[in-house]
Amino acid sequence: MTIDILNPVGNWNPQLFRELKGRMTKRNAAIAAVISIAIQSLLLLVFLGKLPTVMPEKTPIWMGNDIGEVYKSVHPYCTEAIFKSYEYRYGDRYECVANTLGKVTINWPQWWLDIFVWMTFILTFGVLVLGTYSIIGDRATEERQGTFNFVRLSPQSATTISIGKLLGVPSLIYLAAFLAIPLHLVSAWGAGISAIFILAFYAWFLAIAVTFFSAAMLFGSVGSWLGTMQPSIGSF
Repeated sequence: MTIDILNPVGNWNPQLFRELKGRMTKRNAAIAAVISIAIQSLLLLVFLGKLPTVMPEKTPIWMGNDIGEVYKSVHPYCTEAIFKSYEYRYGDRYECVANTLGKVTINWPQWWLDIFVWMTFILTFGVLVLGTYSIIGDRATEERQGTFNFVRLSPQSATTISIGKLLGVPSLIYLAAFLAIPLHLVSAWGAGISAIFILAFYAWFLAIAVTFFSAAMLFGSVGSWLGTMQPSIGSF
């Protein structure tokens, strides 16, 4: 990231400028972007591989004395069929039916919902755990090296320093998470999840992240006696 882009940030928060200048280089940003896109691509490939392309083999599901054994074709992402006498659901696997072209009909909302759940888990784990780890590690390192004392002596307020740390130290993690938001939103839309729920989730997640990262900064300053194990212990 060039100095010209960071200059407005420096005018607002010098500590954030310092953190971004050291971390948000073109090389680091490119690596974060590649990792984020690679994880999303791998997730999509895994779920695309789970889609039924042909009618699955029939599975015996019921035995009756009069009509004999009944067979149904089931798959996690098939559409659910309603029969004349009953509606059958085999655990979380639905009855497979074919359209007029002989292709298997897909339960797309369920498919997108599973992707949304996994994306939510990955974003939550990635931002909270890795962000906490990076903040504790950065704070502990500065405490051991004594560089944080120079920060305290600067004319910046404690609030400005804290905001700069919270936004700047995990900045590469924020970038990777930001690039994953489009797929997260698309999967929510495909699953039929309301916009209000998504906004409520992001608001909740922001509040949790601020709480976790504030606690991480405190732990980074008081737990330096743990040595190199401090970031690992603090993040878990």
